[in-house]
Amino acid sequence: MRSSLIALLPLALGLALAIAAATWNGGCSSCGACPETAVLVTASTNVNLDIHDMAWTGPACPNYAPVCRGDDVTTNCTHVYITGAAPGACDLAILFGSGLAQVVHAEFAAPPNACCPGMAVVGETTFVIPTDRDAGVVGDDGPTDAVTTLDLDAGEGGVAADAGADAGADSD
Repeated sequence: MRSSLIALLPLALGLALAIAAATWNGGCSSCGACPETAVLVTASTNVNLDIHDMAWTGPACPNYAPVCRGDDVTTNCTHVYITGAAPGACDLAILFGSGLAQVVHAEFAAPPNACCPGMAVVGETTFVIPTDRDAGVVGDDGPTDAVTTLDLDAGEGGVAADAGADAGADSD
């Protein structure tokens, strides 16, 4: 009887290790609270945006060109995601059909713990392009300093004002 119990010991130990390995999360019990890893620039309603060109620059930008996506049924360009590829800044330049050119500034940091995927967004996670007026990009709750309007007539890189200043925000 004792020898049959000893023979089952390796099997029981193996089963216990398998259960422990399957349920162990590496000390990442707080991963349910991981931060956002992408910035969303989206239309205020499900209509195609009149975007003529987009480009991004910065050390945190992905290594592929920005892509405007739609709902794949009735629209083909309603939103763009900026996903951080590294800590730092990623600026998304958007040229609208109206001639308005704006830059959305996104900032990313390393994740707070090893089990959170991707780079963590620092600052605003959502920007809106109102479709009921030609207003360009604003923050989720209105004008923001994270959006800069470019003056294309001022030469390459000419900055007219940021969206917060355009809306009367204090520019101290």
